[in-house]
Amino acid sequence: LDDPGGAVTELRQLRQDPAYDNSFVRMVTAFYASCFGDHELALDICRDLRKANSSLIFMIWRPIHQPMRRLPDFKELLRDLGLVEYWRETGKWGEFCRPVGDGDFTCE
Repeated sequence: LDDPGGAVTELRQLRQDPAYDNSFVRMVTAFYASCFGDHELALDICRDLRKANSSLIFMIWRPIHQPMRRLPDFKELLRDLGLVEYWRETGKWGEFCRPVGDGDFTCE
C-alpha cells in the first residue's frame, strides 16, 4: 500500500499470469488498479471480463471505478455490453450515465 507504483507493476504482472485467470481475481485486480490510480488497467481488465461473459461486470458501477467511467474507452465497453442501445430504447439511463444530444452520452 505504501508503494503504489510497485503495486501497479504487480497488478499488471498478475493480469498476465494464467494461474490467476478467473473472473473473481480479475475483478479484484481491477478494484486494486483503481485504488492505485491505474484506471486504464482497471478498464482493460473489465474488457477482459466482458469478453469472458463474466457476471461480475456489474462491478464497473462501484464508486472506486468512477474515474475509470470517465475514460473515453469506457463508452465502448458500455456499447459492447448493449447498455447504450438499451438506455436509448427505454430512456432508463440510471444513476451514472446520461445522454448528451442524439448520438453521445456521458458517465460519472
